[in-house]
Amino acid sequence: MVSGPLFRNELQSATSSGFNRRNDSSNLHPGGIDETSPLIGRGNFEPPPEPFHRLRILLGHVFASSDSEFRIISWPSSALVTLFGLLATSYLHVLLIFLPFAILATLLHWNPMTQLVFGCLSIIPLSSLTDSVTYEISLRCGQTVGGLLSAILASTVEISFGIVALSHNEIDFLQATLLGHVVCCTLLGLGLSFTTGGLRFHEQEINSAALMTLSFSISVATTSTVLPTILNFIVSRFGKRTEHDMTALSLALAIVLLAIYILYLFYQLRTHTELFDEDEPGIEAEEYDEPTLSSWSALLVLVVVIFLLVICWQSIVSNIGAIAAETHVSKAFVGFVLIPLICNAKTLFTTVRLAHRDKLSLVVDTTIALVLQILLFVLPILTVLGWIMNCELRYVFGMLQVVCLLAATLTMTLVLPNGRSTYLEGVFCLALYVIIIMTMLEFSDDAGL
Repeated sequence: MVSGPLFRNELQSATSSGFNRRNDSSNLHPGGIDETSPLIGRGNFEPPPEPFHRLRILLGHVFASSDSEFRIISWPSSALVTLFGLLATSYLHVLLIFLPFAILATLLHWNPMTQLVFGCLSIIPLSSLTDSVTYEISLRCGQTVGGLLSAILASTVEISFGIVALSHNEIDFLQATLLGHVVCCTLLGLGLSFTTGGLRFHEQEINSAALMTLSFSISVATTSTVLPTILNFIVSRFGKRTEHDMTALSLALAIVLLAIYILYLFYQLRTHTELFDEDEPGIEAEEYDEPTLSSWSALLVLVVVIFLLVICWQSIVSNIGAIAAETHVSKAFVGFVLIPLICNAKTLFTTVRLAHRDKLSLVVDTTIALVLQILLFVLPILTVLGWIMNCELRYVFGMLQVVCLLAATLTMTLVLPNGRSTYLEGVFCLALYVIIIMTMLEFSDDAGL
C-alpha cells in the first residue's frame, strides 16, 4: 500500500515552486510497485492512472507555475495540486462521487437500503484515502515511530466502525464483522491470490524468513480469541456462569493480547527487523519514499476522512435492523460477509495484482499482518473501549463464527508452511469461503450464529 515512485516524483515536482518537472525515469520500477512496496501499515497506493496523471500535471502548470502565462492564482494552488495528486493515486477514488449522496441519505433519512448502498460505495474510497494519508504521516516520523504509527492508524476504518457499533449497542453485529475480517483476509484473499498467480505461473514460492513465527502467532491469537467462547459454552451447561465473570475474563484477555501485540511490534520494528525486510535477492532498494503532504495537511485530511467514515458507518449501523429485515438475513451475516468485503476491497485488489506479478511472499506477509492486527489489536482495543463506554464487548462469539474462524486460520497455517502454492490451493480456499457463506445463509436470526 505504498505509493509508486512515479506518483511521488511527479507530485513533488507539481507542488514545488516553478513547477520544474524532471523526467528522471531511470530510477523507477515499471508500474510503480515492486517487491519493496509493503502492503500493511504503509498506505494502500497504486500507480496513478494515466488520464488523472496528465490532468494533474496540467493543473500544476495552470495554477502552480511561477512563470506560466496561464497562471491564475498563487494560493491555494499547491494545495489544489497536492489534493488532486492524492485523489489520483487510485481509480477507486472515483467512487467518492457517491459520498455526497451518502451524507444526504443519512441526514434526510432515506430508505435503509439506499443508505446501505451509498454508505458502502463511499467507504471503499475513504478506506483507501486513510491508508494513503497514514503512510504520509509515517514517513515524517522515522522508521520505528513511523512503523508504530502505521500499525495503529492502519486500523482506523475498523476502529471507527467499532466505536459506532458500540454506541448503538450492536454487539453481535460488531463481533461478526471482526471475525469476518479474518475469514475474508485468509480464505478469500489468499484464495484469489493463489488462484490468480497459479493460473499464470506453474508454481509460486513463498519466501518469508518470519513465516513460521507469524504462523505460530496466528495460532496463538486464534486460540486466545475462541477459548473464552468454548469455556462459556461448557460452564453454562452447569449453570455457574455469570455475565460479570465473562466480562472480567474478556477485559483481562484484551489487556494480555494488547501486550502481546506491543511485543510483536517491538520484535518486528526493533530486535528482528531483518526477518521482515521486504527486499528480495538481486533487487536494490530505491530511495524514492518522500512525504508529499505536510504534517498538518496530512493530519487535517486524516481527521476529515475519519469524520466522513463515521457518518457512513452511522448510516449503516443505525439501519442494520431494517436492512436485515428487508433482505431476510441476519445482522451477523451482513457483518460477517458484506462489511469485511467493503473494508478490504482495495487490499484484495492489490494482493491479487501482486500475486499476478509473482510477489506472493508479500501477499502472505500482508495477510498474516492483517489477521494479527484484527485479533491482537482491534478486537482487544474495542473490548477496552466498550468497557469504558459501559457497552461490554465480551469474548463470547456465536459457535458458527468460531468454527469459521478456526477453519480459516487452520487452513492458512496448513497451506503456508509448504512454501509453495498452485492454483489448486486457491480454489480450495475459495470453495471453503463459499461453503461458509452458504452455511450462514441458512440462519435467519442472530441466535443461530
